[in-house]
Amino acid sequence: MENFGGVSVDEIVVQIADKSGHATMVMAPAAAAVEVRNQARAGAWVFADGQLLSQATQLGESDLADVANVRVVPGLVGG
Repeated sequence: MENFGGVSVDEIVVQIADKSGHATMVMAPAAAAVEVRNQARAGAWVFADGQLLSQATQLGESDLADVANVRVVPGLVGG
């Protein structure tokens, strides 16, 4: 395990925002991948280290291998 910005590379800080606020969790890459896929299937937008993930519903553990932070926000709909 190597530290990067105070966070272990084997741990991912996952922040999930919703209409009532947000929750911040530290998760293993496998658990983070499952949570992110579930949130993306519900229409959320997923950002990994600030980059929008366009295929988040098919995200795997290996896709998060070098990621330190994941932010999940409600999808925006313009009209």
